[in-house]
Amino acid sequence: IADQDRATIAKSSTLPRDSAPRVTSPAAEEGNSDTPKKKKLQEQIDAQMARELEEQQEREDLRMNEQIARDAEVARIHAEEEIQGMIDSLDKSNETVSLEKKKELISDLVKYQDHYKKVYKFQSQQRKP
Repeated sequence: IADQDRATIAKSSTLPRDSAPRVTSPAAEEGNSDTPKKKKLQEQIDAQMARELEEQQEREDLRMNEQIARDAEVARIHAEEEIQGMIDSLDKSNETVSLEKKKELISDLVKYQDHYKKVYKFQSQQRKP
C-alpha cells in the first residue's frame, strides 16, 4: 500500500508542464535541413556585424587622428607664440643692453672731453709766460 501511495503521490505531484502534451511542427521534425541554413544565416549576420564594427572602428580611428592633428596644430601655434614672445623679450633685452652700452660710451666720451679740456688748459697755461 505504501508503494501505491508513493506512486499516486508521484503522479499527482507532477507539474503541468511535465504532463502537457508537446506539439511538434513539421519544421521541428525537419531540424536537420534547417540547421545548416540557420548556421549559414548566423555566419552571415556575424560577418556583417564584424564588417560594421570594423567600419565603426575605422571611423573612430579617423576621428581620433583628426582630433590629434587639430591638437598638434594648436600646440604648434602656442609654441610659436611662446617662442616669438621669448624672441621679442630678448630683442628688448638687447635694446636695453645697447642703450646701456650707449650710455657708457657717452659717459666715456664726456670723461675724455673733460680730460682733454684739462690737458688743453694745462698746456695753455704752460705756454703763457
